[in-house]
Amino acid sequence: MRDTFKKCRSNFRKLQLAASALLALSAPLAAAGPFEGWAGIWRGDGAITMANGAAERLTCRADVTQSDSDSFQQRLRCASDTYRVLIDAAVNHAGGRVTGTWRDTNSGVSGNLAGRLTGGRMDANVQGSAFAAEITMTSRGDQRAFVIRPGQTDVQEVQVQLRKAAR
Repeated sequence: MRDTFKKCRSNFRKLQLAASALLALSAPLAAAGPFEGWAGIWRGDGAITMANGAAERLTCRADVTQSDSDSFQQRLRCASDTYRVLIDAAVNHAGGRVTGTWRDTNSGVSGNLAGRLTGGRMDANVQGSAFAAEITMTSRGDQRAFVIRPGQTDVQEVQVQLRKAAR
């Protein structure tokens, strides 16, 4: 009987250790935020469509840094033959909401970003003193797509598809 008790206690300890190890491994996964793994260089292309219907191809690069998986900082550079944009943004997530700031360093225009994040899709509005736009961003693995629809400008829409560059 004493040997049976020792075996049971030994097996229970092994089970406790296994459960502790499993919890330790799964804790970081449970704590991962929606922007997990976004840090890095992203490249791609897209198009800018003007209000008069004219369109130009864009080439883009985004440099993304992170302090945690619930936030990111991004420098987005896009250029066409006649259009250049350099936008710095800082975005935070909490409880399904996204908030942040942005600045177009070429024009000096800046403002705030606010919206919702559901699954791999963010719907947000950006507001500045001289600019407003709706932004939809979808993210799947190493790919992201942006659609930006400014209000009251000569730009009708900007579409960009990015892929995370290999390290």
